[in-house]
Amino acid sequence: MDNLKKISLIIGISTIVLSLGGAFYYTYLIYEITDFRVIEKFPDSDPRFHTDYNEYRVEERKLVSTVRGDVIFPDDELYYKLKVYNLKDHPSKITYELEKFKGGKREEPIKSDYWILKPKTDETRTIKIFLKEEGSYDLKLNLLFYNDTDGTKYAQFAPPSDKVNVLSHTDKLQADANEQNYYGVFLAAGIGLLTAGALFTSVYFSHREVKNAEKQNILLSNQIKLLQKQNRDLKEQTSIQNRPWISIADVERKHDLSPRHLKVFVKNYGDTPARDTTVVGFTKLDEITLDELDNYPPSPYKFSLAPKETMSFRLPVSNEEYKEGHGGSNGLFFALKMEYTYEKNKHGKSIVTGTINELTGRGMEYTEKKFE
Repeated sequence: MDNLKKISLIIGISTIVLSLGGAFYYTYLIYEITDFRVIEKFPDSDPRFHTDYNEYRVEERKLVSTVRGDVIFPDDELYYKLKVYNLKDHPSKITYELEKFKGGKREEPIKSDYWILKPKTDETRTIKIFLKEEGSYDLKLNLLFYNDTDGTKYAQFAPPSDKVNVLSHTDKLQADANEQNYYGVFLAAGIGLLTAGALFTSVYFSHREVKNAEKQNILLSNQIKLLQKQNRDLKEQTSIQNRPWISIADVERKHDLSPRHLKVFVKNYGDTPARDTTVVGFTKLDEITLDELDNYPPSPYKFSLAPKETMSFRLPVSNEEYKEGHGGSNGLFFALKMEYTYEKNKHGKSIVTGTINELTGRGMEYTEKKFE
C-alpha cells in the first residue's frame, strides 16, 4: 500500500508540474505570438514614405496593453510597438519622438537615444507609455533616419495622429473587480481538474475506494458545471454593463430643421467606445417602414464614438418636406439606423423613427428599437 501511495504522489506532482509548464507556454503564445491585448493597430508606411529610393519601411504599429484587452483606463501600462526596416546597403542611425496630445494640449513627449540599424535588416522597437487621464488622446510618432557616418538626415516618418480613448477610474475599478472574479473562477476550475486527476489515480490503484471516488467525481462534475455557469453569467453581465448604446442625444435641442437639411444629434450613452460606427437615414412625407430603412444603401463612412460623446448628422430635405416639418398636418417623417461593433466584433444596432413639426409645439417625437 505504501508503494501505491508513493506512485500516487509522484503522479500528482507530475500533473501539477505539467499544468504549470503548459500554462507558461500558453501565456507565451497568447502574449508574444497572437494579437491578444492589442488595443489599436495603426496603418503601415505604404506607399513607402521615402519614395525616391524606397530605403525604409515602418510596419506593425500597434498599441498593446499589459493589463487588459479592448479598452484603456488611466495609468494602465501600455506599449507602442513598431517594426522598422532598413533597406539600404549600409547602416542607418535612427531616433524617435512620441508626442501625446489631449484636448489640443501637448504633454511631455517620449524621446529615444540614437540607435544603429544594420543594412538589410529590421528591428522591433517598444515604447512604454502611460495615459494619466480619461478622455480622447492623439498620439503622434516622429521617426528620423540619419547617415551613420556624417549625420546627414535621410528621411522622416511622421504619419497622421493616432486617436485612442481612455475610460474613467470608476470603470477601471469595476473592470479590475471583474477580472479578479474571472481569475478566481479559472483557479477554482484548475484546482478541480487537479483534484479529478488525484481521484482518478486513487481509483486506479485502490479498488476499495472506487465507490467513494465515483461519488466524489459526480460532486466535482456538478461543481465544475456550476463554476462554468457562473463564469458565463459574469461575462454576460459585464458585457451588458460596459457595452456602448447609441440613441438621440439628451440635449435641449435634439434637432435643427433648415430649408436644405434636418440635423439630428445622437449620443453614445454607454461606457465603452462604439467602433466602426455607420449611420444612415432619410426623410419622407409619410410614415417610414423598417423594410424601407433596411433596404436603404449602407454608408461607406465608419467612425468611432467615444463614451458619452455627441455627434450630429444631416439628412437632406426637399422644399415640400421642409414646409411639412414647419407646421404641416402630418409633420415631417424621419428614420435613422445606427450600427456599430464592440468587444471583439460584437455587433449592436439602434433604429429611431419619428416626426418633426416645428410650429405645433410638438417638436421631435420618436420611438426607438435596439438590437443585440
